[in-house]
Amino acid sequence: MKYILDNSVPSAFAKIRRLNLLKRIFDNKVVLIPKEVYNEGVVKAKIRGHKIGEELINIIASDEKELNDKWILVKQVKRDMRDYLNDKKIDLGEAEVIELAKEENAIAVIDDQLNVILAE
Repeated sequence: MKYILDNSVPSAFAKIRRLNLLKRIFDNKVVLIPKEVYNEGVVKAKIRGHKIGEELINIIASDEKELNDKWILVKQVKRDMRDYLNDKKIDLGEAEVIELAKEENAIAVIDDQLNVILAE
């Protein structure tokens, strides 16, 4: 089974310095994040000077070749999400999590109840 993570999941574990627990939860599973989640969780955090961005860089691979040392893979969604955003009124990261879960036949891991309802 594959899992698609929203930004809040890895960021929460990084904040408490327990990314190792998150890795154990998803042991031997494919863990993906969409490009926008990477931008929210890593790029923007680094720009703001948060240590979370640095910790997440150590576990997130930008391509499959890096998966030997890292265990979360960034993947671009195939669909243009602008129409989806207009219809559902959610942010781009969450929309990409839902879309990538559909594309990959995977489980979307999102912490927002409204978005869980929208994904069904």
